[in-house]
Amino acid sequence: MKLGLFPLGLGLCLLFVSCEAPTDRTKAARQELQQIARQLDTEFSRVRQAAAELAQKTEKAYLKPDVALQNVDRSAYRMTSGGAFYKHREDGNSALWISGAIPVSEEIKRIAYLTEAIETDLQRLVKNYPAIIQAYYNDRHSLNRIFPPFDVLSQYPEKMDIPSYNFYYLADPSHNPEQKAVWVDEPYVDPAGRGWMVSAIAPVYTDGTLQGVAGVDITIATLTKRALEEPGNSVLLVDRRGVLVTAPNDLIRLLGMLPLGDYKYIQAISQDTYRKGDYNLLRSKDRQIRRMAEQLLQQGKTEVECTIQGAVYRVLVEPVPELQWFLLTVIPR
Repeated sequence: MKLGLFPLGLGLCLLFVSCEAPTDRTKAARQELQQIARQLDTEFSRVRQAAAELAQKTEKAYLKPDVALQNVDRSAYRMTSGGAFYKHREDGNSALWISGAIPVSEEIKRIAYLTEAIETDLQRLVKNYPAIIQAYYNDRHSLNRIFPPFDVLSQYPEKMDIPSYNFYYLADPSHNPEQKAVWVDEPYVDPAGRGWMVSAIAPVYTDGTLQGVAGVDITIATLTKRALEEPGNSVLLVDRRGVLVTAPNDLIRLLGMLPLGDYKYIQAISQDTYRKGDYNLLRSKDRQIRRMAEQLLQQGKTEVECTIQGAVYRVLVEPVPELQWFLLTVIPR
């Protein structure tokens, strides 16, 4: 059964104009916000579990290499003049790329071949979970197998050190000693060219050694599209640091922020890229907005009044525990 992405049309639309009394309007807004937050939390939990399952399937490939290497067509792969190794055959299946940051030995090539065993799993995740835009496996030798496929040679920088990126190191022993599936919950720019996203990642261990990290991605563009299906809503999603994840443009302007554009690719991404402090409510230039964010995100209050651009609003908050994010709604008095 396909898992739909966050049915935010469940009454996400909290209109700025209403004939209800303020108390009734606030109560209705709270109920809507709680419902949306619960749905978000459930769906995010499913995505994280999907990453854990992909890691388990990848571990099996390492533990049973003879089975994994059956029927692999090695002629589909080749080296570049710069020392990278990639799958050159375009067959609709996953792309494979090894950056050459570590010299590509025959043993590393063998790992590339055996990861063909997770091909079906990669495709299943993308096809069955509309929330997931891409699924992949990265290993400690800067190997990347990813679905859907794309031109890896033009998108990835040469000698890219994959373990130095957050979508790898946040699952390593120092960041994730419990060896569980975890979130890369701060919106970052995807080196594969999909724009701003968040990721669920899970480590792959054999004999106590971290071999690599399996992961699935959700783009912010997908979140935004779903969140804005209903016109006139006043709901915004922020991460645990107070950084805006998604919101309707009218509300972004009310908060004194520039529109949330997607990242414009001028060259391949060579390091972690995050949203700037301009999109952090806790760093807003407006003292009232900063105070409102502090009270709701740091001090544990569930609703506050805030004067924004000369008008008084009531702002409500509900947590999304899976990512430690917050869902807020803004209601005029």
